[in-house]
Amino acid sequence: MSLTGGKADIVWLDGHASGNLDSVWNNAFGSHRHVKHLEEGECFDRAVLVSAGYSSPLWFNNRSWRPGPCHETADAFADHVVKTHGLEGTTRIKKRVVIIDRKPYIAHPRSKKGMPRVIKNLHELEEGLRQAGGDVRVVDFAKLTFSEQLREVREADLLVGIHGAGLSHVMFMSDGATLVELATNSL
Repeated sequence: MSLTGGKADIVWLDGHASGNLDSVWNNAFGSHRHVKHLEEGECFDRAVLVSAGYSSPLWFNNRSWRPGPCHETADAFADHVVKTHGLEGTTRIKKRVVIIDRKPYIAHPRSKKGMPRVIKNLHELEEGLRQAGGDVRVVDFAKLTFSEQLREVREADLLVGIHGAGLSHVMFMSDGATLVELATNSL
């Protein structure tokens, strides 16, 4: 299967609950399931298993910040997702600053500890970027559909956020855009 034709079944190898980003996989690839929902004895004729994490060969070569051997595949994936959401003509808007505003949340239904990754001086940051001439948009991705998130990221000239899942959108940013990732211990 190529990214430009055909459909694939995505099988997640974890037990997380369904979420508002599940539609991405159906739009881009036809279907998705979690491994816990596979039928007993179910097999696949062909499977591609991708290792996770920052050291994945999809992203980097020998843990350096040089493109890895599958970098073109990651670019093709990003282009495919953008196209399946009808946003291939959407590009960055000069001086558009998008700040991802995260709210404290429970990371997993079985977790009792919340994730307090928030920008404590958000209003000060927002005002400073406005005074510097930025067209600042503060967005809460949890309240947006994936298509809306994708549009925000594609139009961003500068994307600002705290280290975490929302910044995985960096792969969908338009050429020439910049990411500023804030570390939680510096806030």
